[in-house]
Amino acid sequence: MQQPKKHLNKKLLLIIFSCCCICNTVKANDSSTINALNKLRFQQVVQQKTPSILDSLKSTYALAKKIKHPIGQAEALKNLGIYYYFKRSFDSALYYYQQGAEILKNEAPNIVGISLHLNTGVVYFEQSKYKEAILQYLEAKNQATLLNDSAMMVKVLNNLANAESTAGNLQQAQQTLQEAVKWSTKNNPALPNIISTQALLYVKIGDTAMAINKYKEALELLKNTTNLKLKANTLNNYGNILLALGNTKEANSLHNEALQIFEQIGDKEGKLTILNQFANTAFKNGDYKKALMLYKQIAEQANDNLLLKKAVYTNLVFTYKKLGDYKNAFESIEILTSVKDSIGSIEIREAFEQLKTENAVHQAELKTEKIAFKAEKEKLTLSKQIAWLTIGLILSLGITGIVLYLRQRQQWKAQQQQLQSIQQKTELEMQLFRTQMNPHFFFNALYSIQNYVLNNNALESSRYLGKFARLTRAILEWNAQPFVLIEKEITILEDYLSLEQLRFEGRFTYTIHCSEEIASNYQIPTMILQPFLENAIIHGLSKISWPGLITITFTENTATNTLQVSIDDNGIGIQPKLPNDDNKEKKSIALELTTKRLQLLSNQFNRNFYFDLMNKKELNNDQSGVLVNVYLPLTEA
Repeated sequence: MQQPKKHLNKKLLLIIFSCCCICNTVKANDSSTINALNKLRFQQVVQQKTPSILDSLKSTYALAKKIKHPIGQAEALKNLGIYYYFKRSFDSALYYYQQGAEILKNEAPNIVGISLHLNTGVVYFEQSKYKEAILQYLEAKNQATLLNDSAMMVKVLNNLANAESTAGNLQQAQQTLQEAVKWSTKNNPALPNIISTQALLYVKIGDTAMAINKYKEALELLKNTTNLKLKANTLNNYGNILLALGNTKEANSLHNEALQIFEQIGDKEGKLTILNQFANTAFKNGDYKKALMLYKQIAEQANDNLLLKKAVYTNLVFTYKKLGDYKNAFESIEILTSVKDSIGSIEIREAFEQLKTENAVHQAELKTEKIAFKAEKEKLTLSKQIAWLTIGLILSLGITGIVLYLRQRQQWKAQQQQLQSIQQKTELEMQLFRTQMNPHFFFNALYSIQNYVLNNNALESSRYLGKFARLTRAILEWNAQPFVLIEKEITILEDYLSLEQLRFEGRFTYTIHCSEEIASNYQIPTMILQPFLENAIIHGLSKISWPGLITITFTENTATNTLQVSIDDNGIGIQPKLPNDDNKEKKSIALELTTKRLQLLSNQFNRNFYFDLMNKKELNNDQSGVLVNVYLPLTEA
């Protein structure tokens, strides 16, 4: 009996072992299936040709979650993030990338985790959040170091260097690129890309000779490359440098070679980028008809590239204006403000729409006031005529008629004074509005931004367009409010000063000193400080040959319950007024308007609003510039 029992136990153990093997095989097969599905979904997302791809992505994630495959889950979430990134839905892309990174936080370093941090950095970079992008790239770098993956490390370092240079840390970007070169080899396919990034860095530094050498080195490595897109982009960037240096013939040769490659590989966006460069060159050379033809050709084909579409329609506005075709210029503005490719463009659209609405309402109010004034004037004239007619017809009641006439005349004078007061108040408000919303400032800012667009500096143009839109929107939003929180006023002033720095090519810098307690607890009259800053820049700093500086200081005086705002510049100071000096006249008018506004505020709130200014040279002959002190009552928010 013992023998059969022993044989039975062996059979039972064999069955259990077989079941375990089958289970492990199923799990292994499930993992392989998830990996294969994720690779397939990635290709489908990139090609953007599968109609129901979103459902497929979600079902892949659900399957990975069901079999408890964390890397598979994270990769599925990464593909979802890429899907939304291509849709330009950055918030959704970030959500899925961060969810994937959260799943892998307790896992060993792997390619999927590195890719999630790398992709998150790319989204932050496109949102101009360079600090956040750099942090993500650094995390990806740490994981790539632990994984010792040279190919991934080179890709991460290249992106990190680009973010550092864009953020203004050029020295750190150089060190990062040198590290990337060490990780790569001469046979590494990523090496030409690194060298091209080094060339762009040298362009930003201003070392064009070194940039040209780097582009030549990159093109030498790309002679027999299969990465034709990188070769075409390198040719284009190299051509842009030569064009800026005035070497038009060689630049056109490089651009034409890049165009042929883009057409060969069917890269529509690359082709349109080259055509846009040709159009920009025509515009700079004054050939506006050729520029218009090329811009229109690009606009017809740039439906999927909203960033390029925005740049093209911006250039179309100025091209139509140069040709005197204001109707089409206005239509191009309408199309430009409807482009929704980024937060910045949405803000621009909203700002321009608000500006048009505000102007329409303002014009309607003025028209209503004019009609009312005209009607009242006609009414008074009729009353006067009736009074005289009554005196003429009823001579026997002369005394009564005279009394009625005098009373009517007195009422007419009172009404005239009231209407004159309303008219003066309206005119003052209009002048203040025009002072704050200076049309020359807006056109100067737009022309400055256009220079970035024409020079293919999409990042800087997008950055300053965003600031310009935010400033316009903030002025329109807060202009109707009598008071604004100091921290919001500082935000407006910083955007305004940044745009003026752009306009005057960095001729001055500024500092703002304000404690957090003052900024967050007190409020001041909206846009009360901007005219003083404009005077300091236009009349003080724009004409100096030394580095300009504006210092703005907010000081609380609890003893007098007063807020003192000091605006100190090192400009030319107050100069003696010369005959026929229009600028001096404009300056005195601006100060007079500000004085009137402060007087109106003092009368309205029965508190002191005032300012004083002094020419620093009168106090100390070694100093230059003007010191303005604005005194405002402490007003809690």
